[in-house]
Amino acid sequence: MVNLFINKLLRPQSSGGLFGDTQAYYGTVEAQGRLTLHLHCLIWIKGSLSPQELRDRLKSEDQEFRDQMVAWLDSIYQGQFSTGTESEIGNKFKQIPHALDEQASYDDRSNGGILSVLPDVPACDMTDSQLDQWYHQLCIDSDKIAYLSNRHNPNHGYGCMTSSGRCRARFPRDVRQITEVDTSDGVIHVKHKEPWMNNYNNVLTYLMRCNTDVVSMQSGTQLRVIIAYITDYVTKMSLKTHAAFDAVKMVLNK
Repeated sequence: MVNLFINKLLRPQSSGGLFGDTQAYYGTVEAQGRLTLHLHCLIWIKGSLSPQELRDRLKSEDQEFRDQMVAWLDSIYQGQFSTGTESEIGNKFKQIPHALDEQASYDDRSNGGILSVLPDVPACDMTDSQLDQWYHQLCIDSDKIAYLSNRHNPNHGYGCMTSSGRCRARFPRDVRQITEVDTSDGVIHVKHKEPWMNNYNNVLTYLMRCNTDVVSMQSGTQLRVIIAYITDYVTKMSLKTHAAFDAVKMVLNK
């Protein structure tokens, strides 16, 4: 699955990846305490500005650049459903037997196994109208998957809260109806309509059929946190020395 994600969605050897032209990537696969495998992946997009350069451009008089940046961010991830609100999507699930029953089997809960079956393969010769219909169905399916996998429990689960009463996953999130740029400091406040949902890309969700979390690294602070994470990962005792150096070499060669 990781190879498919890299080769078919990021497409580092060609152009037109899901998020733009991929210049480089670094990914690590880890297992949670429940031994659930998951991937952390950092992606460099060709032509990207440094955090300071981006901030300077956003603070400038270049309105066209701000509009294009906002449009790109809104196209690569979202913090809301595509076809309705959380309550509207939830009402659709209530009509499905066992969909919201935590005691039911996995396939019963997942709307006929939507989380465990491959998506339909679209025809290569679709008309524009057929393509629009297919994408609309993609949005419906990705909403179902996101409802089942991308929402945080408002009641918080075991181990979710810190000793000071804060949610470790930082929920609920701030709600914003539109993506806006603060020209005084060059900060982008990205649209996020659902407080208990993390950001995701609907195409990625449709294809992967699981929880995903997508975010744009726009500040030096975010990047330093990522660098610290990567450094911590490659220096773990469980990682063989030769594997660590191979990983570093691969990133530097990019």
